[in-house]
Amino acid sequence: MNPQTTTVPVTDSPRGNAAAQVAPEGDLTPELIERVSKLSRDGLIELSELIDDNLDDGESLDMSAIPQPSREEIQRRIDAIRRGETKTYTVEETLAYLRSRAWRDGQS
Repeated sequence: MNPQTTTVPVTDSPRGNAAAQVAPEGDLTPELIERVSKLSRDGLIELSELIDDNLDDGESLDMSAIPQPSREEIQRRIDAIRRGETKTYTVEETLAYLRSRAWRDGQS
């Protein structure tokens, strides 16, 4: 059994003495994964924005070591991406570009 799960008795089980494992709140469960896999494209986009907002707490990076002009430029670029003013590329697009470039330059 996973040490982070809790086993709780299930009193309304027809077998009487059954137990269920309950994951701590905030953990990713199979039920949650199943529900997310059934979301529409719009639902997935909304969920990804919610996740992005929750991850963007400003505490994950220590910006104090970065010079102020660089921090301002970083923030300007982040804001432009969020406003949709900057073209972004997926990992797949970036790798395809690099592979085509390496092949063209004879570096494959």
